[in-house]
Amino acid sequence: EFPPARQRLDLLEDALQLLPLMWGPGAPPFKGAVIEAAETVCYPRPLQDHLPILVGGSGERRTLRLVAQYADACNLFGDAATVARKVEVLHRHCADVGRDPGEITVSHLSSIGPDDAPDDLVGHYRQLADAGVQTAIVNMAHLDGPDAVEAFAEVVAAFSLR
Repeated sequence: EFPPARQRLDLLEDALQLLPLMWGPGAPPFKGAVIEAAETVCYPRPLQDHLPILVGGSGERRTLRLVAQYADACNLFGDAATVARKVEVLHRHCADVGRDPGEITVSHLSSIGPDDAPDDLVGHYRQLADAGVQTAIVNMAHLDGPDAVEAFAEVVAAFSLR
Protein backbone atom coordinates (compact mmCIF):
# COMPACT_ATOMS: atom_id res chain seq x y z
CA GLU A 1 0.00 0.00 0.00
CA PHE A 2 1.22 3.47 -0.87
CA PRO A 3 -0.82 5.91 1.19
CA PRO A 4 -1.70 9.43 0.05
CA ALA A 5 0.80 12.24 0.69
CA ARG A 6 -0.99 13.54 3.79
CA GLN A 7 -0.85 10.14 5.48
CA ARG A 8 2.79 9.63 4.47
CA LEU A 9 3.66 13.00 6.01
CA ASP A 10 1.74 12.09 9.17
CA LEU A 11 3.85 8.91 9.35
CA LEU A 12 7.01 10.92 8.76
CA GLU A 13 6.16 13.36 11.54
CA ASP A 14 5.44 10.49 13.93
CA ALA A 15 8.74 8.84 13.00
CA LEU A 16 10.65 12.10 13.50
CA GLN A 17 9.24 12.27 17.04
CA LEU A 18 9.45 8.55 17.79
CA LEU A 19 12.98 7.69 16.68
CA PRO A 20 14.82 10.01 19.10
CA LEU A 21 12.72 8.51 21.92
CA MET A 22 13.71 5.01 20.83
CA TRP A 23 17.38 5.98 20.64
CA GLY A 24 17.37 7.73 24.03
CA PRO A 25 17.28 6.51 27.61
CA GLY A 26 14.26 4.69 28.99
CA ALA A 27 11.31 3.44 27.03
CA PRO A 28 8.49 6.00 27.36
CA PRO A 29 5.17 5.41 25.62
CA PHE A 30 4.47 7.25 22.37
CA LYS A 31 1.20 8.25 20.73
CA GLY A 32 1.41 10.11 17.46
CA ALA A 33 -1.14 10.82 14.76
CA VAL A 34 -0.64 7.37 13.20
CA ILE A 35 1.92 5.45 15.25
CA GLU A 36 1.40 4.30 18.82
CA ALA A 37 3.88 2.37 20.96
CA ALA A 38 3.42 1.25 24.56
CA GLU A 39 7.21 1.36 24.92
CA THR A 40 9.79 3.03 22.72
CA VAL A 41 12.42 0.32 22.77
CA CYS A 42 15.46 0.02 20.54
CA TYR A 43 18.27 -2.36 21.43
CA PRO A 44 21.09 -2.12 20.97
CA ARG A 45 20.95 1.64 21.48
CA PRO A 46 23.16 3.86 19.34
CA LEU A 47 26.61 4.58 20.73
CA GLN A 48 26.34 8.32 20.16
CA ASP A 49 23.93 10.51 22.09
CA HIS A 50 22.40 12.13 19.03
CA LEU A 51 21.86 10.54 15.64
CA PRO A 52 21.47 13.18 12.94
CA ILE A 53 18.27 12.97 10.92
CA LEU A 54 18.13 13.99 7.27
CA VAL A 55 14.75 14.53 5.60
CA GLY A 56 14.65 14.29 1.82
CA GLY A 57 12.00 16.34 0.09
CA SER A 58 11.15 19.94 -0.46
CA GLY A 59 7.43 20.40 0.05
CA GLU A 60 7.14 24.00 1.15
CA ARG A 61 4.14 23.75 3.46
CA ARG A 62 4.76 20.59 5.42
CA THR A 63 8.03 18.81 4.61
CA LEU A 64 10.25 21.83 5.16
CA ARG A 65 8.30 22.68 8.32
CA LEU A 66 9.05 19.17 9.60
CA VAL A 67 12.72 19.76 8.80
CA ALA A 68 12.65 23.00 10.79
CA GLN A 69 11.02 21.25 13.74
CA TYR A 70 12.85 17.93 13.91
CA ALA A 71 15.68 17.38 11.42
CA ASP A 72 19.40 18.08 11.33
CA ALA A 73 19.57 18.19 7.54
CA CYS A 74 17.40 18.33 4.45
CA ASN A 75 18.10 17.08 0.96
CA LEU A 76 16.75 19.25 -1.84
CA PHE A 77 16.76 18.93 -5.61
CA GLY A 78 16.24 21.25 -8.54
CA ASP A 79 18.14 24.14 -10.05
CA ALA A 80 19.81 26.89 -8.02
CA ALA A 81 16.80 29.24 -8.17
CA THR A 82 14.48 26.50 -6.91
CA VAL A 83 16.90 25.55 -4.15
CA ALA A 84 17.31 29.20 -3.09
CA ARG A 85 13.51 29.50 -2.79
CA LYS A 86 13.29 26.27 -0.77
CA VAL A 87 16.08 27.44 1.57
CA GLU A 88 14.21 30.72 2.06
CA VAL A 89 11.03 28.82 2.95
CA LEU A 90 13.01 26.60 5.35
CA HIS A 91 14.43 29.69 7.07
CA ARG A 92 10.89 31.10 7.50
CA HIS A 93 9.76 27.83 9.07
CA CYS A 94 12.78 27.94 11.37
CA ALA A 95 11.81 31.45 12.46
CA ASP A 96 8.24 30.25 13.11
CA VAL A 97 9.44 27.47 15.43
CA GLY A 98 12.26 29.48 17.02
CA ARG A 99 15.13 27.51 15.53
CA ASP A 100 18.44 28.73 14.17
CA PRO A 101 18.52 27.72 10.47
CA GLY A 102 22.29 27.38 10.79
CA GLU A 103 21.66 24.17 12.74
CA ILE A 104 20.30 22.51 9.59
CA THR A 105 22.61 21.25 6.85
CA VAL A 106 21.28 21.68 3.32
CA SER A 107 22.28 19.03 0.82
CA HIS A 108 21.42 18.64 -2.85
CA LEU A 109 20.95 15.51 -4.95
CA SER A 110 21.85 15.54 -8.64
CA SER A 111 23.21 13.30 -11.35
CA ILE A 112 26.06 13.87 -13.76
CA GLY A 113 26.87 12.16 -17.01
CA PRO A 114 30.02 11.38 -18.96
CA ASP A 115 29.54 14.42 -21.21
CA ASP A 116 29.36 16.96 -18.35
CA ALA A 117 32.44 19.18 -18.54
CA PRO A 118 34.22 19.85 -15.24
CA ASP A 119 34.09 23.63 -15.78
CA ASP A 120 30.32 23.48 -16.31
CA LEU A 121 29.92 21.32 -13.21
CA VAL A 122 32.00 23.71 -11.10
CA GLY A 123 29.73 26.55 -12.22
CA HIS A 124 26.64 24.48 -11.49
CA TYR A 125 27.76 23.51 -7.98
CA ARG A 126 28.94 27.07 -7.27
CA GLN A 127 25.43 28.32 -8.06
CA LEU A 128 23.99 25.70 -5.72
CA ALA A 129 26.46 26.69 -2.99
CA ASP A 130 25.43 30.32 -3.43
CA ALA A 131 21.79 29.19 -3.10
CA GLY A 132 22.56 27.66 0.31
CA VAL A 133 23.68 24.10 -0.44
CA GLN A 134 26.43 22.91 1.91
CA THR A 135 26.77 19.30 0.75
CA ALA A 136 26.36 17.92 -2.77
CA ILE A 137 25.27 14.33 -3.22
CA VAL A 138 26.24 13.32 -6.74
CA ASN A 139 24.97 10.30 -8.64
CA MET A 140 27.54 9.23 -11.20
CA ALA A 141 25.38 6.88 -13.22
CA HIS A 142 28.14 6.39 -15.79
CA LEU A 143 30.64 5.24 -13.17
CA ASP A 144 32.50 2.41 -14.83
CA GLY A 145 35.93 2.71 -13.29
CA PRO A 146 38.44 5.06 -11.72
CA ASP A 147 38.61 7.37 -14.76
CA ALA A 148 35.08 8.66 -14.13
CA VAL A 149 35.94 9.46 -10.51
CA GLU A 150 39.22 11.11 -11.49
CA ALA A 151 37.40 13.33 -13.98
CA PHE A 152 35.16 14.55 -11.15
CA ALA A 153 38.18 15.21 -8.88
CA GLU A 154 38.63 18.61 -10.53
CA VAL A 155 35.12 19.58 -9.44
CA VAL A 156 35.73 18.40 -5.88
CA ALA A 157 39.03 20.30 -5.74
CA ALA A 158 37.27 23.54 -6.70
CA PHE A 159 35.23 23.32 -3.48
CA SER A 160 37.85 21.94 -1.14
CA LEU A 161 39.25 25.43 -0.62
CA ARG A 162 35.92 27.07 0.26
